Formats: sequence, C-alpha cells, structure tokens
Amino acid sequence: MKVAYFSPLPPSTSGIADYSALLLPALERLVEVEVVRPGRTRPVADADIALYHIGNDPDAHAWIVDALRRRSGVVVLHDFVVHHLMAGLTIGRNDGHAYLSAMERESGAAGRMLGWGVLEGRVPPLWEVRPADFPLVGEILDRSAGVIVHSRYVEAQVREHGYDGPLWVIPHPAWPAESVESAQVAGAPIFGSFGHLNENKRIPQLLRAFAELHATRPEARLLLVGSEAPGFTLRGALPDGVIRERYVEEERLMALMAACDAVVLLRAPTMGETSGSAIRTLSLGKPLIVSDLGWFAELPDAVAIKVPAGDAEEPALAAALARLADPATAARMGAAAGEYVRREHGLDRVAELYVSALEQAAGGAAVEASVLRDVAAAAADTGVDPVLLAPDLSELGLASAATVPVSDTGTRRLPAWPMWTWLGMLYAIAVVVLLALAQRIHSPWIMVDELVYSDTARSVADNGEFAIRGVHAGYGYVYPLLLSIPYALLTHMTDVYAWARVVNALLMCSVVLPVYLLARRVVRPGAAFAAAALAVAIPPMVYVGTLMTENVFYPLFAWLAFALVVALERPTARNQIVVLALCVLLFLTRAQAIALVAAVLTAPL
Repeated sequence: MKVAYFSPLPPSTSGIADYSALLLPALERLVEVEVVRPGRTRPVADADIALYHIGNDPDAHAWIVDALRRRSGVVVLHDFVVHHLMAGLTIGRNDGHAYLSAMERESGAAGRMLGWGVLEGRVPPLWEVRPADFPLVGEILDRSAGVIVHSRYVEAQVREHGYDGPLWVIPHPAWPAESVESAQVAGAPIFGSFGHLNENKRIPQLLRAFAELHATRPEARLLLVGSEAPGFTLRGALPDGVIRERYVEEERLMALMAACDAVVLLRAPTMGETSGSAIRTLSLGKPLIVSDLGWFAELPDAVAIKVPAGDAEEPALAAALARLADPATAARMGAAAGEYVRREHGLDRVAELYVSALEQAAGGAAVEASVLRDVAAAAADTGVDPVLLAPDLSELGLASAATVPVSDTGTRRLPAWPMWTWLGMLYAIAVVVLLALAQRIHSPWIMVDELVYSDTARSVADNGEFAIRGVHAGYGYVYPLLLSIPYALLTHMTDVYAWARVVNALLMCSVVLPVYLLARRVVRPGAAFAAAALAVAIPPMVYVGTLMTENVFYPLFAWLAFALVVALERPTARNQIVVLALCVLLFLTRAQAIALVAAVLTAPL
C-alpha cells in the first residue's frame, strides 16, 4: 500500500508539524509513504490512499483542504472546530459567498444572517467569539473517505454532526523522553504552562491561582512558555515567580518540561483538540492539571487533576497547585503518567493503528466482502447456516459486527468501486434500455417538428446550411448540427433514422453526470447516485425515440442548473461566463430558453 501524506512539516511552527515529524518515521517502517510537498494540491496518481492532517490554522492547512477537494481520502481531524480554517479558506480569499454557504450549511438561514453580519463588520468575527457554536466541519467530513480522531469526545462530536462513514479513534503518539536532559531552573516547586497563549488557555486565572500559591511558597516558580496568539496580550505585570519565555525549539521545550514538577494545561472552551504538550508532559513522567472538558476529561485521575470550568475554576486550580506542590504526590502521579503513556500512546502502537485504518479505507470493504463470500460458500458446502458464523467472524476481526454472510440467496455487498465506475455503468445501461425501447418506434410521428429537424440536419450535412428545402430555417441550431452526423456518414435513410436515435440516447442519458454533481452539493454519494438514476427513469425519456430537441435540451438544462449553483456559491468571472455560455447554447437549442436568462439574472436575489 502506498500512502500520499499531506501535512504541515517542520520548520512550520504548527503543533501538527511536530506530530507528523514524530509519526512519519514509524509509519514509513510499515508502509510506503510519499510525503507531499507543502502547498501541492495535485493528487498523487499512484497512491492507494491519501492521508490529510487537518487542524484549525488556515496558514498551515488551507492547502490540505484544497487537496482534499480534489481527491477524497482519510482525514486526521486534529480539531473538531475548524471555523478559523474555513474563514481563511473563504473570507481570507475574498470569497465571502463561500463563507455564507458554509454558515448556512451549519445553522440554516440564521447562520447565513450571522455570516452577513461578520462580512459587514456588524458582528465580531465568530471564529474568535463563538467558534464552538459553529464548527464548520461539514465540508471536510463530507469529502472524507474515513476520519481519524484522537479522543472519544471528538468521535461523539463527529457522529452527532451526521457523519456515518468509517471512523477510528487513534491515540496521539508519545514523544521519546529517555534522553531528555532537564533545564536548570531555580526554585521549587516548579510548574509550567506551554503552547500558544490565547483566551482559551485560561492564563489570567492561572496567574491569579499561582500568585495565591506563591504567597505561601515564595520559592515556587511558574514557567509560561509560548508565543501570544494574535489579539491576545498579557495585561499588566506578571506575578512574582513567573518566568516568561516565548516560542522555543523542540529541544528547549522538552528540557523545560522536564524541569517541572507538574504542568498546567487548561482549555475552556475546547476546540476538540488533543494537546501535544499534554502528551509530551506525560511521556516525561510528569503529572498534569487540566480542564475537565473534552479529551482532557478522558485522562485517568491517577495522572491528571481536573479543574472544572466556571465559577469554581480558580479555587480548584489553586487547590490543585497546592496538592502537586507536595513532592510525594507529584512523584506518585508522575510514575503513573509514565506507565499510562507507554501503554496507551506508544509510537509503534499508534503507527500500527494508522496502518490498519488506512488499509481498511483503501480496500477493507473489498477484502471483507471476499472473505464473507468464501466463508458463505464453504458453509453452504458443509450444510452450516452462515448466519451462525457471524459472531465468530466479528470476534476474529474478519467482518464487522453488522455484516452477516449469506450463501443461498446470493446477496453480496456492492464492490467498493469508484463512483465514476457506477455512473458509467448507469449511463451504459440507460443507453441500452432506451435504445431498445426507441427501436419500437418505426417512423417520425410528432408532426411537423420531427420533419423540420431532420430536413435541417440533412441540409447541414449536404451544404452546411440550416435550411428546409433551400429556405433558411430558424428552428434551433444545436440539435440539427448534432443530428447531421448520421446524415453525413450514412446513405440509406433507414440507417440514418436508426443512428439518429443512437445519437439521441447518448445525448439524453448524459444527464446522469450533471444531476449527480448537482445532487452531491447537498447529499452523500449514494443518494446522489439515486438522483442520477431517477433522472433517466422519468417518462419523458421516451423522446429518445423521436427527432426532437428535448434530447439535447434536457442534459444542457441540467448542466445549467449545476453551473448556476456553483456560480451562486462562488461568483467568480469564470463561473459566471460558464453560466452565460450555457444560456446562449440553450437558446440556440430552443428559443424558449430565453426565459432562463431572466431566471439566471434574478437568481442572486
């Protein structure tokens, strides 16, 4: 298996860059990995599966979302709330309409109105003041062939958001800590807070709680390490005992963490992230003080003291600092932390879980279906009911619990073929069925329309003029031009008439593609495929057996509908030109299409 790996990498200061730098060597020992150059969005042609690491920073991850839009793959969702990322992908690219569409998808008309308020400056940026209320993760989930998360908390959030695809919970890998040398920091006890400083990290509350401890323990120190996020500043003088360092490199970061007796990592509200700093702390055998929210709430009590958010936060935080100021308590919890992280977050274990998930995404459905077919056939040969084998197969990991092998009915799971294969099959079947029905019509019968179009087509084939018996005809140009192909290639009228209906079937049934693409704007692939099938199952498909403009007008109209939706979402010059070109093409097919011009012009309203 070959994996195309999309992620920020060092020297990017993103925590996910450090994550990938840790994971990649272990992953490359198990599978072939092509690390994609940052900024490249073109798919890796010979990769079996693509892996996309997505966080909430548009500077680090916008290009990865662009790549995901071009090819579906497995998404590692490092943050459930990606409002800041989506704002960068839309507003940051002067595409306010796309931001409004994302807000409307998230919260309906009310969300779109709030989005308008943000664009007009009447509402503060929602990614700063209310990000958790509008995660804007819908597009990413919809384009994913599978999702990897780091906690049960985010797993529940993803499912509640309506995602029903493959989902794996894989722990954050732990950094090796055996060779880390502790930095020299005077004082005891020593606490640390690490990472980008922002409102969610509860820094003012931490400083007040530490000041209370320092009043009784003058030798206590607090390391405050990390750059300040845009818009966040530490107001006033820092309390006595606080040591401030801005962004530091990995080696210095680990050395400072090793110098601490405990590390404080608060998040309220949480964006669904799993803290790399927390994993580093545990790998160093140091206890934690965390907020009782999200992934942090899943940590065992033996390794972390959990502080409730709200009115009781500061007293609880001060009590936690006082508790871990006791060397015996800190040592006992630190030993438990080291054991926990080795057991649950070992790098080799995490890499194996990644490979298992990627294998399932790349071909698990086909493998499982093959296993089930073989088991069902063997069971049938020996007279065993295959249904009775389902629990054992599930326990052995050979089939999902919900899948039951059958033998006598011949029922099988659909092969995991690309959707374009299914659409191609649908198109071919529709052409064959409609042609078979069309051949039952032996002569034109819609008078005089069919004679008009056939005579015009013959004139185009003979002398390149749109005329009926030498007189200029104004009955449309597109359909007679296409119909002129069999007239130009064949001599006998019987053959011309038969092949004209072949042209009709090829044109009319092509409607499956624009209908599928249009349906995919709002529903998942299976439902979109059903919409495409219904598009060639309607009674007016009988026009395939006639020489009428409906055969080309129908698919062109579907393309216009799709192009108009795209232009309304992103009204770029190119998208608007495509819509206008289709309007012209439809008018040249049937003059009644002039009504569509009015529809297009009023659609933005």
